[in-house]
Amino acid sequence: AEAVPKGPHMEAEAAVAELDTLYRAENYEAVLKRAQELHHADALCALGCCAVPDVCWRLARAHFDVAEAVPKGDNATKEKKYRDGLQLVSDHLAAKPDCPQFLKWTAIFMAALGSYLGTKEKISQAHEIKKYATHALETMPNDSSLHFLLGRWSLTVASIGWVERKIAAAIFASPPQATYAEAVALFQRAAEICPKELKHNYFIAKCHLAEGDKAKAREYFKVVAAHDGEDTVLASQLVYITRAKKHLTKL
Repeated sequence: AEAVPKGPHMEAEAAVAELDTLYRAENYEAVLKRAQELHHADALCALGCCAVPDVCWRLARAHFDVAEAVPKGDNATKEKKYRDGLQLVSDHLAAKPDCPQFLKWTAIFMAALGSYLGTKEKISQAHEIKKYATHALETMPNDSSLHFLLGRWSLTVASIGWVERKIAAAIFASPPQATYAEAVALFQRAAEICPKELKHNYFIAKCHLAEGDKAKAREYFKVVAAHDGEDTVLASQLVYITRAKKHLTKL
């Protein structure tokens, strides 16, 4: 029998499935390379309009994952990869301003680039990060990474020092505000949605440590450290086990 030719929809599904398979294997460089090939104008046209958001946000995610894997100390390379990802997703967000994935990744890249900004600029972007993430959460309420991002945002804002608060008050009529309790609630929601991600409990411990509750912090660091040596732990999770164990030696 003659093979039935694949239509654009089936081709798009196959392309997305290929990217997701590489992602689950944590082969981020391969995801980036293949997503860049698919992102080429001719390739996207062949896959059809429905594939554009699915390919583009996965390409953005690949930029982020590759940036995260850059060796410590190579800040220039890491920053460039973050900026490449932000430029990509910002361009697509301009065309689709309500696309939740584009909103989400815009917020993620803006938050990641905060480390390379001055205090005033970083504070100025705080409201924008929360706005994008909250908008995305309206459509994707069970996205653990959005709850985690907002948890990190809340933890950062709650930890702002006196000088930074003065700068924030000078920039905004209503400066960004958050509490450690709010951050904990967001991390707990992320953990409920995706319990295999060790970073959720790690950051719950960090919140309790920031509040001065060492007993609670120790409890959650132990939850993370207990996964040490497990075969099912992904390479990206190991850093949280190492950090948790280090904290436990001091508590």
